[in-house]
Amino acid sequence: MRDLNVPPHDVTLEEGLLGCLIGDPKEALSGFISQHPRCRDYFYDIRNNDIFGAILKLQDERTNIDTLTLQSALKLDNKLDSVGGLDRLVSIQDNIPSTSNWPYYADGIRDYWIKRELIGVGNAAIRAGQTSPDAAKALDDVQREVLAIAQDNSGGDRSNVDMANEYMSKMAAAIKDPNSLRGLLTGYADLDSVLNGLQPSSVIILAARPSMGKTSLALCMAQNIAVSRSIPVGIFSLEMSAESLIARLIHMQAKVPRQEFSINMGKLSNAADDICKAPVYIDDRSALTVQQIAAAARRMKQQHGIKCLFVDYLQLIRSTRDKGTRNDEVAEISNGLKAVAKELKVPIVVLSQLSRQVDKDSRPPKLSDLRDSGAIEA
Repeated sequence: MRDLNVPPHDVTLEEGLLGCLIGDPKEALSGFISQHPRCRDYFYDIRNNDIFGAILKLQDERTNIDTLTLQSALKLDNKLDSVGGLDRLVSIQDNIPSTSNWPYYADGIRDYWIKRELIGVGNAAIRAGQTSPDAAKALDDVQREVLAIAQDNSGGDRSNVDMANEYMSKMAAAIKDPNSLRGLLTGYADLDSVLNGLQPSSVIILAARPSMGKTSLALCMAQNIAVSRSIPVGIFSLEMSAESLIARLIHMQAKVPRQEFSINMGKLSNAADDICKAPVYIDDRSALTVQQIAAAARRMKQQHGIKCLFVDYLQLIRSTRDKGTRNDEVAEISNGLKAVAKELKVPIVVLSQLSRQVDKDSRPPKLSDLRDSGAIEA
């Protein structure tokens, strides 16, 4: 029976994976690292963790990996004796039936790592529940940790070499297909040409004075993405109700003005069917904080695989700051939305109001006219 005081782990599986990495670093090591971004955390046994660290160091130094080079690297770090010496390194490699089994070992130790992480998050949740003064922030922190475990995509361990190679691969693909670098198309050719589509992890500010059509334009973009192309979209409407947004989407899809509904019920019925089938997910709660938006967006991403978010609008998002100016609050909200876009790797279109100075000066708006904060334009 397993001792519940000892975190879940399997030393034999860890040794099996290390044997594969030493025996076939070209295939096993590159595959393990590329498929498991959090792999540095997988090894529970400190000896195995040190061996894996030495393997990574040899890889970074472009040195061939075998038992002798590994012995030398561990000896330089004064860790050879603590990991069991050369005899253990040889034994680890000799005891595996085939290096092609590395995916089995990798998945096994990843499962144990997930269990350990869940225990850690659970303990942190208990502490936060007992001591945190802000329940919304505590919930947001726990959800973020759980999502990071599920996606295994912290990205913090990616090397410059990996990122450079990935970028160059994209450039090579773009030579063959220039559209490969394009983001989500909004359906507005001029806008898509300037932005090259809505790019992942980006925040796009759609700003205007009140009653200038910000919401209508955002809904048209959402319609072009979700209804016309069946790409999942999330909408946070802090001003209008979900019923109002659905009604507007139906009339937009049917191309029927509201005052002409009685003579166009057939078109409206067909449009309603299209909207019902479209992957549009609306959250119309008022006075949300950026932490609540982040938590809901993570659920949308996890459950529905959303590819784009719309937030209507920035100045209605509630700040959690106890002190400070409105500029400070909007800066906090703006930075929070940028963090959500980066975390979920989706573009976020944020509606924002412009200051009244635009009306007074009778001139085209500029970035400094964004209401309440210069942080929005950063």
